[in-house]
Amino acid sequence: MLLTIKRIFSNLQKDRYIRYLLILPLVIVLVLIVIYPFIYSIKISFTNAYTSNYLHPKFVGLKNYIWLLRSPKFWNSVKVSLIFVGIAVFLEVLVGLGIALLVNQRLKVKKITISLLLTPMFIASAIVGIIFRLMLNELYGVIPYYLTRLGINQGLLSKRLALFTVILIDVWQWTPFVFLILYAGLQTLPIEPLEAAMVDGASKWQSFRFVVLPLLSPILAIVVVFRMMDAFKAFDKIYVLTAGGPGDTTTTINVFTYFQAYEFDNFGRACATTILFLILITILAKISMSLLYKSKLY
Repeated sequence: MLLTIKRIFSNLQKDRYIRYLLILPLVIVLVLIVIYPFIYSIKISFTNAYTSNYLHPKFVGLKNYIWLLRSPKFWNSVKVSLIFVGIAVFLEVLVGLGIALLVNQRLKVKKITISLLLTPMFIASAIVGIIFRLMLNELYGVIPYYLTRLGINQGLLSKRLALFTVILIDVWQWTPFVFLILYAGLQTLPIEPLEAAMVDGASKWQSFRFVVLPLLSPILAIVVVFRMMDAFKAFDKIYVLTAGGPGDTTTTINVFTYFQAYEFDNFGRACATTILFLILITILAKISMSLLYKSKLY
């Protein structure tokens, strides 16, 4: 029996088509859950698809795209998304790098510290939204209570501060991810350049600026790209916490798309929004990669 199985595997290894056979299930799954829905979304974006006529929508050409490009609310959602992603990713990388450098020192309770730091990352985003919605409630929330005791009566979910509050919550949740990657990167850095810098009389700041940061820059570039990709997808936490309000102050493109599809029952415009969003992300990714190559980060 064993000889028969070995003979079968030996014959399979000699077959040049086996590599294609092995990846076929993955290709089928990819087509079903990614490629087909994407092509179907493009098709729907050129129609007036509603719930009532979803199976047989009417072709309207570029009408949905023209409406979006003329819509101030769409461009406001683009602006909100860019502000949210830009500030959140910047703060997450800055704070995550600082914590990683601090924990990288010899701490007696390092394992416990790392475990506590990683906790927010493992909480579902919708649950994070619910938790902070309760904590920020103006009637019984714990955060407004202590702010009032300090003489601060400004609501954190007011029109003026709502977006900044959402950004800080995202920073609280996803800084641990940045910390984890950068801390792992610090653990892999060679010790010889740092020792040479110390022998030459370099200060801690000089060692970090001219030795650690250049060595860590490829990992920093990866972290920035990963967090940008994920931050652009943020929806559940924002929707649960503010539902895009007050007004349109926290209406990102994802929230705007949700409103078009499920509040206004216009799937054509919703799909057109996702296509424009994809084009925007592709352009930003291209610019980011070009900047990374020019700066010789990796």
